[in-house]
Formats: sequence, C-alpha cells, structure tokens
Amino acid sequence: MKFIALSTFTALLIAGCAASLPAIDPAALPAAPQSFKEGDGRWTLAAPAEAQPRGEWWRSFSDPVLDELVERANRNNTSIQVAAARLKRTERQVTVSLPGGDLLIEWRVRDDHVLMTGPVEYEYAGTFDPALFAAAGAA
Repeated sequence: MKFIALSTFTALLIAGCAASLPAIDPAALPAAPQSFKEGDGRWTLAAPAEAQPRGEWWRSFSDPVLDELVERANRNNTSIQVAAARLKRTERQVTVSLPGGDLLIEWRVRDDHVLMTGPVEYEYAGTFDPALFAAAGAA
C-alpha cells in the first residue's frame, strides 16, 4: 500500500513539474495607462550615486552608541591602516637580505610576472607522486 501511495505521489509530482503555462504574447497585453509612463515629465531619472562621497551617514540616526561604535571601529581597524601603509610602499622591485645572499623580487609590468633571482641552495631531495597532490586538491 505504501509503495502505491509513494508511486502515485511521485508520478503526480513529476507531472506537476512537467506542466507549463501557455506562452504570453506581449502584443496581446493591454497597454499601460499614460499616467504610468516615465516620459510624462513628472519623474526624473536618478543618476547612479555609488561614487559620490557618503560622509558620516550614520550620524543621521542620532544614536550616540552607533557613533561610538563607528569611531571605535575606525580607530581600531588596523587592517585598513596596514593596507594603506603597504599601498604607499608598493614598488616593482625589492631586495630581501637572506642568510644565503640577497633575493631580488621583481614584478614586471609588461607581462605581469613576478621573478625572484638570487643564490640557489639545494632544498629538496626525493620524489613525489603528482597523483597525491591532485587527490589533495580535489578534496
């Protein structure tokens, strides 16, 4: 009995998903009233405002707790301060002094490649199975 009920339910569910509404011809729809049209002079097209400065928008809520939270977040947000400092120090070439000798790191503009040149030391002896790394990457 359960099997028949489940089979019937499944068949109805599949049939319901397979049904579709008839296509609607846009030309057959009634025209929108003139009062709903944008071109009647009563409406102004809004320009995108994402690039405009926002200022201290949270002050419009007149909430001293919110004001204090935003001030504390700005004061203690070191990641933004560090990012700004790093941006000022960004260069295309840097030399890193290491115990084995200087390492020159260069970021080339023409092909956007990063090159590292310097003394080479023997770091690895052995073999590895590429399939092991492929399996780890797929996990």
